[in-house]
Amino acid sequence: MAKNTEEEKSLRRKALEKATLRAAEIPLQTAQLCLEGLLEIPALIDGNPNALSDMGVASLVFSAGMEGALYNVQINALGVDLSEQGMVQISMNMVDTHGTPLYRAFEFIKSEADHYGVPVVGSEIVGLVPLDAMLDSATYYLGLHDFSKDQLLEKRVFGF
Repeated sequence: MAKNTEEEKSLRRKALEKATLRAAEIPLQTAQLCLEGLLEIPALIDGNPNALSDMGVASLVFSAGMEGALYNVQINALGVDLSEQGMVQISMNMVDTHGTPLYRAFEFIKSEADHYGVPVVGSEIVGLVPLDAMLDSATYYLGLHDFSKDQLLEKRVFGF
């Protein structure tokens, strides 16, 4: 596509953005299918302890497929131009949420954005996140004192 005039540049930018979003659709569908597969595993194990190792392997495969697909979606999202909405997108991979809690990384980004007069309008998580990382963030933002995982309904009901 030509990019000589402002109109041609705008048309090209919109076409690239549309293609980028389209490129993210298949990996997103893949991630959704992998999640559906993961959610079926407990029912397949139930009543058949001999299937435990097979379902463990299936769980690893589904998890890896979902994580890889979501990374692909995330990479494609980085190519989306948000300047017309007056926004920028920041992406980071959190690999050690014990060393750097999610809330600390988010607060740092908010602080830097504030320094430059840019509001933070939201955040998202792409991929899997440890439950403890989410609980740490909830504890931080809600100002919870002496909170214990034993207070979680799901822990009491499901034992995790």
